[in-house]
Amino acid sequence: MENSEQNQFRPAWLTGAGYQDTDFGRLLQGFSNYERESFLQLGREVEYPMHSLVVEEGLPANNFFVILDGSVEIWSHDVQVLYTILKRGAVFGELSFFSSSRVATVRTQSDSDCLVFDRERVLDWFRRREERLFKLFVFNITRIIIAKLRGANDRIRDLETRLREGN
Repeated sequence: MENSEQNQFRPAWLTGAGYQDTDFGRLLQGFSNYERESFLQLGREVEYPMHSLVVEEGLPANNFFVILDGSVEIWSHDVQVLYTILKRGAVFGELSFFSSSRVATVRTQSDSDCLVFDRERVLDWFRRREERLFKLFVFNITRIIIAKLRGANDRIRDLETRLREGN
């Protein structure tokens, strides 16, 4: 009974409840409950009002984000092209593990709550764990990136088809 009462006061994101079929759920796939909860405590919850600038293309990439609630728009800053809209459970900024600068601009489309992870803090956490855990995390991030690339390829194909058809 005590365990059930403790869970009532814990945020759902800390256990992953309700995010199973999202990028957030896939991010820590294969982690034990203890590893998942320990990792999630590295994040800090940040509330962003509607139309807030979250990250800007070209600036240093020091963290990544999980959308707990709300939605964000991913833009090309220089030519003002909307790449995509991400919603609850989506991960963005994950390229910060592979690139030192932002590749897109992110603005909130609505009031949004995000879990923000500092890259160095996350890497330090992994340094104190088994190597297999970091490999699993990188594999999971790679799968998320591949899914985004597939979505971008589909969008490019659709746009190219429309262009050829004159729409």
